[in-house]
Amino acid sequence: MTDEARAVERLARGDTSAFDELARLYERGLYSHALRMLNDETRAEDAVQDAFLLAYRGRATFRGGSFKAWVYRILTNRCLDLLREAKRHSTVPLEPSEEAEPEERAQFADPAPGVEELVGMKELVRHVEIALAQVPAEQRVAVLLRDVEGFDYEEIARITGTELGTVKSRIHRGRLVVRDYLVALGWRGGNPGAREGVGEK
Repeated sequence: MTDEARAVERLARGDTSAFDELARLYERGLYSHALRMLNDETRAEDAVQDAFLLAYRGRATFRGGSFKAWVYRILTNRCLDLLREAKRHSTVPLEPSEEAEPEERAQFADPAPGVEELVGMKELVRHVEIALAQVPAEQRVAVLLRDVEGFDYEEIARITGTELGTVKSRIHRGRLVVRDYLVALGWRGGNPGAREGVGEK
């Protein structure tokens, strides 16, 4: 039995100290997730604290399963709320229409490169972070949950409260933004940072 499973069992029996153990298991990952969403250290810290407070107050509503997915859902919603608050006086929508055309849906079988393939290349990490910051918020959260946190599509649909097709569309579109940004910088697959004609004979 995993540490999470044992703590969840104790939490279900009313042992509130188990909640602190669960929080410690995920606080670092939650902070990183919030920072990538909000691009602000202070707001990320506040969002994580808010999420833990909301989770603690609502612990009786946790019915088992993945505590990690449950608390990530709470944090994700809090981050999206903060982003919406920042945009509430803007006429620019949070995200463009997500309805994928049939032709676009067909592309899911051959998706854009996963972000996890890119972040493994240390020299690209900074550029990937910059590119992710340009991805619309709800696409960004889907990409982060899939390619950084490792949740599967069904879990992401539950975390974000969206349909599976919408999740796939958001991930696909978000990955394309990251890829296009890197290609514009001169990224060419196995030769990161290389530009046409540079270093070639």
